[in-house]
Amino acid sequence: TPNNNEGTDHAWAGNYAVMGGSVKGGQALGKYPDDLTASSYLNVGRGRFMPTTPWEGIWKPVAEWMAQGDGLDPLTESDLRKIMPKYDIFKSSLYSWEDLFK
Repeated sequence: TPNNNEGTDHAWAGNYAVMGGSVKGGQALGKYPDDLTASSYLNVGRGRFMPTTPWEGIWKPVAEWMAQGDGLDPLTESDLRKIMPKYDIFKSSLYSWEDLFK
């Protein structure tokens, strides 16, 4: 979506790179949309497409990794709700520890 400075405006999704020795590398997570036409069910108009993976998708395993690294108890669903207020909405779309780390 163009903004007043002829750039692009803020969006719902983006790319993330996670690096480090314990990261399970060499993979791309998520699903690239199979239809980017004007009639796509993901097209919400004015050049905007709904993402196929929620922004919160990557944060569950990162938060679990941070808790483990600090020697904390494993995170509970209550902890995850504090970290990600929309946890219950996107719970089925969040990546797991095993998806991201060795």
